[in-house]
Amino acid sequence: VCGLRFLFILVVILSSCASVEDPYLYSLRKLPEEILHPVSSVSLEKYDVKSPTDIFYHHGSFVILDSHSEYCFNVLDLEHETKTGIIRKGRGPREAIAYSISFCEDEPFLYDMGSAACVRVNIDSSIASSRPILDTISVLHNNRGTPAPLQIAGEFFLSPYPYESGAWYVLRNREGKVLSKLRAPSYPVLSEMNTNVYYSFIMSSFCTFNPHNSKMCAVSVNSPTISFSDIMKTELHEYKRYEYDGPIISEGGDAFSRLSKRAFSRPVSDDAYVYLLYSGIPFSGSDDNLPAYEDHHLIVYDWEGVPRRHIVLSEHICAMCVNGHTLYGVTSYPECKIIEYDLLET
Repeated sequence: VCGLRFLFILVVILSSCASVEDPYLYSLRKLPEEILHPVSSVSLEKYDVKSPTDIFYHHGSFVILDSHSEYCFNVLDLEHETKTGIIRKGRGPREAIAYSISFCEDEPFLYDMGSAACVRVNIDSSIASSRPILDTISVLHNNRGTPAPLQIAGEFFLSPYPYESGAWYVLRNREGKVLSKLRAPSYPVLSEMNTNVYYSFIMSSFCTFNPHNSKMCAVSVNSPTISFSDIMKTELHEYKRYEYDGPIISEGGDAFSRLSKRAFSRPVSDDAYVYLLYSGIPFSGSDDNLPAYEDHHLIVYDWEGVPRRHIVLSEHICAMCVNGHTLYGVTSYPECKIIEYDLLET
């Protein structure tokens, strides 16, 4: 009990101090901070998960991306304590070496940069047959300038677009043709970056969609930048944007400074809300050695782009998924585990 009370006080103090120095957290000062403690947690040691980078919920199981795995993703069935690898990493048939994973309407899709193909992955059939069961839904013939990560939103694709100054995200049709563009952040420091750093800045972005694929929210990893847009026929219409601090770069613009802070991880959403994980930790790590990719702050927005809740997670996570009012987070520091939080307001 004493330990939990101390942790509660420590998290509040650290969060308050960070808000003073962090323009993004300071902008949320009118929202009461809610301290949230886990409902449960599960160690991933027995599943040989060494470096999880993302998590998805799928029909009672978890899809885990592990950078040290020989598979593109693994399916964990915690009830039966099994792990099944889906799509081996490689250059052979039914393998992928450079790819992105996204979920649309509760189905997983893999975009393979090598073949420029986007495939639907049938998880249940793949597990039952012990081989990947894939359904190719599109081959992007206009492959030039179509990098991972590419995400599917109904009949369209969205991807970061670092090939044209002034563009951030683009909306593509199923053949890969660019239909609409979302403007790049307006930080002056972007003009000081060399080509490689600018490419990295734009590419280090994520987006999420509402269940009807009619709205999107885009965020940046390297700066606290948030954009809300309507997807109207073949156009992106931005209706809300937040820009706070640009990244810090080295003299000459040839690298990000280690003092630059990590902003957002991959967002998730449902019909009512968008959930953003925010770090605010320098890429060099925090004073207590917490890696920048581990997050304590969960900010909840409605689809009008209005922040509604500022939740401080007592145990940090690096990625998340939401199923109903339950948030499942995954962490790799100091050990790999899945952490469950209840998001119901008390």
